[in-house]
Amino acid sequence: FADAFSQFYAFSEVTIRAAQRKGDEDKMEDMQEKQRRLKSNFALLSMLAADRLSNGDNQRMEEVHSHRVRSRSAMRVDKE
Repeated sequence: FADAFSQFYAFSEVTIRAAQRKGDEDKMEDMQEKQRRLKSNFALLSMLAADRLSNGDNQRMEEVHSHRVRSRSAMRVDKE
């Protein structure tokens, strides 16, 4: 995520500065709005990825491996 965010942000900053030199206020505002949306969308993606890691994949791994993992007391053989 970080690479894509950095590349777009750098591109948009160069575009804003070029529009500023030309006096193109519409283009500047358009790019600034795109930067704001990009920040929001990447924050959302980051949140979803963190949730998936903490709740989704880890929980699934615990369910898959729970029947394989045994405690020491479960492995004891009762002597009769």
